[in-house]
Amino acid sequence: ASAQRRADDWAGFSSQSSRNNGVLPWLACSAVLNASCSHVPVEPFRLGRVGVVRRSSNMTDAPCEAHIPKGPRPELTPVVGYYSTSSFTATSAVALLAGIIQTYWVPDIVRSIGASKVLALRQQTQVLWERYFSSIEKIVFTTLEIIRERLPKEPSRDSLVWNTGPGALLTLPHFSDTWQHYPFYQNMLGNKPGEQFTAIIYSQLGSSTMNTAPLFRLVRNVAHSQYVARIVVIWSGEKSPPAKSRWPILPVSLPLNVLQNPSNTNGDVLLQTHSISQRFYPHSLIQTDSILSLDEDCLLTTDEVDFAFQVWVSFPDRIVGYPARSHYWDDAKGSWGYTSKWTNDYSIVLTGAAFYHRYYNFLYTHWLSPLLHKTVEQSQNCEDILMNFLVSHVTRRPPVKVTQRKQYKEQPPGGARSPWNDPDHFIQRQTCLNTFAAVFGYMPLLRSNMRLDPVLFKDPVSNLRKKYRQIELVGS
Repeated sequence: ASAQRRADDWAGFSSQSSRNNGVLPWLACSAVLNASCSHVPVEPFRLGRVGVVRRSSNMTDAPCEAHIPKGPRPELTPVVGYYSTSSFTATSAVALLAGIIQTYWVPDIVRSIGASKVLALRQQTQVLWERYFSSIEKIVFTTLEIIRERLPKEPSRDSLVWNTGPGALLTLPHFSDTWQHYPFYQNMLGNKPGEQFTAIIYSQLGSSTMNTAPLFRLVRNVAHSQYVARIVVIWSGEKSPPAKSRWPILPVSLPLNVLQNPSNTNGDVLLQTHSISQRFYPHSLIQTDSILSLDEDCLLTTDEVDFAFQVWVSFPDRIVGYPARSHYWDDAKGSWGYTSKWTNDYSIVLTGAAFYHRYYNFLYTHWLSPLLHKTVEQSQNCEDILMNFLVSHVTRRPPVKVTQRKQYKEQPPGGARSPWNDPDHFIQRQTCLNTFAAVFGYMPLLRSNMRLDPVLFKDPVSNLRKKYRQIELVGS
C-alpha cells in the first residue's frame, strides 16, 4: 500500500512536470542537485532562473545508465535563486532523476519538510514574485539585468542579492565592489555600519554671518558630536557664502567644506545651480556610511545628534530622525493628503533633521525616474518626501522617529514668514505626494506608531545618571 501510494504521488508529480513543457518543479531539482554521481560523463547544462532546471538543447529523452549512489536519500534543500552555469551535467541530472523515480524518494522528501520551512519557502516565493514578476515592467527589467550581467566587464550580483530584499533591481553594483557597503546586507554578513557620520547642511535662505546665526550655531552643535567625521555645507543661496575666517573654529581633525555651485562636468541635472536636490547628490566628500541631513535653521542639540545616530546604527536601512509627518487618503477628493498635525502615527520623517545611509543618495541620483526629478526641480520642493518614498519603496518599512521634538526649525525673527510656512508650500507638497504615488504606481509610504527615546528619559532619577541630559530640556 505504501509503495502504491508513493507511485500514485509520483504519477501526479511527473504528469504536472510534463504539462510544464519539461520544466521540473524546483523541489525535484533540489533533490537532484543535492545527490551526487561520480560515474557519469560531464556535459554542461544550465540552471534556469528562480530555481527550476530547464531542458537543455543537448538533453535527449534517451534512457541513460548510471550508478546511483547507495545510502540514505539525499537531503532536500530548496534552491530559489538566480544562478548561472553549473558544473552538473545534463546526463548526470537525468540519471539521478531516474534513480529518484525508481526509489520513490521525492514524495517522502516533500512530506518531510517541516511547517516552518514551508512557511519560509512561501515567504521567499512572495519576495521573488514581488521583486521580479509582479508586473510586466519588472519582468522586462529583470530580463535586461540578466542579459547585462552576461556582458563582458559588467559587474554581476550573486545569489545573496537576488534572493534577499530589496533584490537585484534595487542593488546597483556600480555603487561599490563589496556588498558590505550596502545597508541591506550588513547584518547578514555580520558587519556593523561605520562609527562616524558626515553632516550635510543645506543652506538656501542666505543665513546671516553673525556669530549667533542659526547656521553657525548648528555647525557648532554638530561639531561637538563624538561621531562626526566631516561637515559639508551645500550653499545654494544667491549670496556668496561667508569667508572662511567667519565660520566657527572647529577641531583640526574635523574638516568643514562649503560647496557653492559644485562642478557639473557631467551635465547632471541634480547639480544645476540652486537645485534643491543637491543635498542628495553622492558627493565624493561623503566617505561614511551614515549621512546626517540638516536644514540650515535646524535646532538640534549635540545630545540629540548623538542619540539619533546611535538609533540609526540599529536601523541602517531606514531614515531615522526628528520631524515626522503623515499621509492619508482623502475620500472626498479621491486623492492622497499630507498633514503635519500631531497624530498617533507617522509615515514620513523629514530630511531636515535625519540620518540615512549614503547609498540612498546614489539611488536618488541614478535610479529614480527623470519625471520625479523634474517634479522636484519645478517646484523646488518635496525632495524630502521623494527621499521617503524611495527608502520605503526599497525597504518596505517605515521610517523611525526619535524623541519628543516636533518643532525643529528656528522661527524667523520679527514675525517674518518662513518659506516653510507658506500656504503655497503646503499645497505643492500635496500635489507632489500624488504625483510621486502615480509614478511609483502605488503608495510606498508605511505608517508607524513607534518612537524611540533614551533609557531613563523623563524617569524620576538624578539627571547625572542620564546619558543624554540635554534632550530632557527640549520642548515639544
